[in-house]
Amino acid sequence: MAERARTRRRVLIVGLDGATFDVILPMIEKGRLPVLAHLMESGAWGKLRSTLPPLSPVAWSSFLTGKNPGRHGVFGFEEVEAGSYEFRPTAATRAGQRSLWRIVSDHGRRVVALDIPFSHPPEAVNGLLVAGYGAPVGEGVEFTHPRELRAELARRFGEFAVAVPQRKAYPPDDELFWRWDRILDNRARISDFLLRREKWDVFMIVLGVTDHVQHGAWTYFEPMHRDSHRPDAARWRERLFLSYEKADAFIGRLLEGADSSTHVVVLSDHGFGTTWRGQLTRRILAEAGWLRYRGLFGGPIMDFLHRAYDALPWLKKTLHRRPTERRRLKGAAARAIAWPHTAAFPAAMGWQVYVNARGAFPYGFVEPGEPYRALCREIADRLESAVAPGTNQPLVRHVWQRDEVFEGDAVPRAPDLLIEYQNLHGVARASEAADWDLVGSHTMDGVLIMAGPDIRATQLPDAQIIEVAPTVLHLMGLPVPRDMDGAVRVDALRDGALCERPIAVERGAALTESVENVPSPSEVASVREQLRNLGYLE
Repeated sequence: MAERARTRRRVLIVGLDGATFDVILPMIEKGRLPVLAHLMESGAWGKLRSTLPPLSPVAWSSFLTGKNPGRHGVFGFEEVEAGSYEFRPTAATRAGQRSLWRIVSDHGRRVVALDIPFSHPPEAVNGLLVAGYGAPVGEGVEFTHPRELRAELARRFGEFAVAVPQRKAYPPDDELFWRWDRILDNRARISDFLLRREKWDVFMIVLGVTDHVQHGAWTYFEPMHRDSHRPDAARWRERLFLSYEKADAFIGRLLEGADSSTHVVVLSDHGFGTTWRGQLTRRILAEAGWLRYRGLFGGPIMDFLHRAYDALPWLKKTLHRRPTERRRLKGAAARAIAWPHTAAFPAAMGWQVYVNARGAFPYGFVEPGEPYRALCREIADRLESAVAPGTNQPLVRHVWQRDEVFEGDAVPRAPDLLIEYQNLHGVARASEAADWDLVGSHTMDGVLIMAGPDIRATQLPDAQIIEVAPTVLHLMGLPVPRDMDGAVRVDALRDGALCERPIAVERGAALTESVENVPSPSEVASVREQLRNLGYLE
């Protein structure tokens, strides 16, 4: 026990963005993911419930802070600008909440964190931090701490940039996978170097390949989707599986740079599955008269234009190459909304609904109290009653009001309703789903795998993403702040571990410094281009 107490308590964390056991478990059965199979066999694992909505900036912020979005204030890829109906990319300020990196740094421990999504501008930590996707790309962009780290790594390894392939995910092509291979090779060499050079206490890297490739190839994997019956479907399915294999090998390489006393945590920010297209929310709001358009852009015409856009990949591709025309069309669509007569409107991808409440928006007219609550109930009922054509299959699992799932000072800025889509993966035969409007998209059930000297071999029930940070802190021998919403997963610890080292707690503390982030127009355009490549924005 005394020897164990003297052991340096390090944690290696690997983020597999968007990873799902629906892919991992069948691949393990076929012997294709030996590293993950070993970690699961020797450690604790289970589904990891994401945030509402299950979007990367929201979920990674909850992971980093151990708190629900109502405290850290990140609710999506974009946020509504105060006093307007305009959306802007979300910044990594997290409402003054301390991140895992800050807590570790405050205790004098050293951090190495690579490719952390939506962590721009990079936080000043005791160690190294590289912002991941959601950071603008370009020569003048500072996405590392310290600032000179970017130049050093570029000199040593020939290239070093934000780990995004700058490539449209769907439809997939060879270029997409080639670019990811190049990124993974670059990051593997950099990780080898930093694992050995730095005296780190917590080392983390997020591999975005699993999420990006699934956005491109998932419909070829989903047996209900027409893409899965195309002549090239088997090829793209195999490329998806190969991407998981490369991530598995990457983790194995990281483990070679650690030692037997190091704890390993593998997690995804959300899962991945088959859902109804997000235009469902906009369509239902428009059909019910809650979302209204002006003049010639009446509901039926706007619905036809949206359907045509979704059904014509060549049109999307053409507009993707012509950003000026795309911006004009998007602006025209926004201007077509009759805001003084619109009671509710959706955010991107249909996961959130904002109520045009009096005092919250310039033309807000929905009164607080019972009128507001009644409208929320009506919208929720309409969404939850939506079914697939010709069936009784629900498309929405549940619609949550923000006060049901969020707590904290940031709740008034949250969307009023959060839509949890039903994961339809494999629920019907292809013939039954021929006319279904399906896409590969995020789901609530992510992945959590933990292994190491203090972890037992067990399957974890009902794990939540806000529980990972406090568990990591305990594994490092650090106290857990009392203001975290998540708690240490004691059921993942081996017998006797808590007797040897009880959970310590400390008073929570807000950040003492603020990070000002006023992105330039070119930086905003760069981030939006990334989100369009992934399919998160039109």
